Amino acid sequence: MVILVVTCAELSIVVCYFQLCSANHRWWWTSVTTPGASSIYVLLFSMWYYFRETDISDGVPTFIYVTYMLLLSVIFFLITGTSGYLASLWFVKKIFGSIKVD
Repeated sequence: MVILVVTCAELSIVVCYFQLCSANHRWWWTSVTTPGASSIYVLLFSMWYYFRETDISDGVPTFIYVTYMLLLSVIFFLITGTSGYLASLWFVKKIFGSIKVD
């Protein structure tokens, strides 16, 4: 989990840097959605696993599985998005804090 959070933070810092270099000051949502997009992969993989590997055919177990996987994907989005946002916020404060105005 630590490697995931560190990787998402680094990715978010790089994307934030490229946005700031292109004079785009709206880095907030991109710093959340870029690492958070990996939750789409988690959701798609869970659906692939459901159709390929499980033998669930009733309505209630299917509903429970899909609900839990959606919840897991949202939590995964929040974890990775938060780590990306906090890393980008730290980065922006560091680079703009180093500018001296005399």
